[in-house]
Amino acid sequence: MKEKETLKKLFQREECCCLEDDSVFESEAKLARILQEAPLDDNDKDSKDCIDSINAFISGDDIQRRKILSYCIDFIDPTITLQQPNASDEQTKQHKFLEEDELVSLYKFVKRHSADKSFGEIVYKVIDEHGMTPPEVYKNVLLRRQDFSRVTDPKAKNVTRQIAWQIIIGLHCSLDEADEVLFSAGFIRRNSRLDLTMEFFIQQKNYDIMAINEVLDELGIKPFSCYKLVKDKDNK
Repeated sequence: MKEKETLKKLFQREECCCLEDDSVFESEAKLARILQEAPLDDNDKDSKDCIDSINAFISGDDIQRRKILSYCIDFIDPTITLQQPNASDEQTKQHKFLEEDELVSLYKFVKRHSADKSFGEIVYKVIDEHGMTPPEVYKNVLLRRQDFSRVTDPKAKNVTRQIAWQIIIGLHCSLDEADEVLFSAGFIRRNSRLDLTMEFFIQQKNYDIMAINEVLDELGIKPFSCYKLVKDKDNK
């Protein structure tokens, strides 16, 4: 299969990470270090405010915690468009400690995302932008209506990376849209085999869930859970 061989070469070229274990442990350790090593003397109210805000964000819910842990891996925020700095802007601000930079960066991240829309709200926003309907989305990827409704509920907190990608395929997202939907579930696209595979199919504009599952299975990656739709009122 051509896709399989192309992706194998891509995996060899990229340093694939296993997001659900090593990178999560690494980011948790990094977050703990940043908070523990921050100055906490009585005269440093700013640092205390930063730490309090970060801790409140982490304790908010699982999605907020995943967002900040994903960010801790390399301090990349997918909602921010990076601009090339001008030569005259270089070294305009000197920082004494790297830890201070990281703490402030985390604080700014928390402030940007303390009132984010939920996963479901972002999914329905993309649905509207694409002129689609919810049944079109979940039928595109053979997802049960009950499962779609459960994860797109505004109060849903158990959205997995796998089902987020499945809905992204159902939405026929671009990569930018995929990043937005993933991030609303607390994830950032990385060099994992699953993420690279999804990126490949999106770039090819191939949203055929069965074709994607066939390649995932061939590559030893867990396929998406698909169900054979039975006729109901939505199939009229």
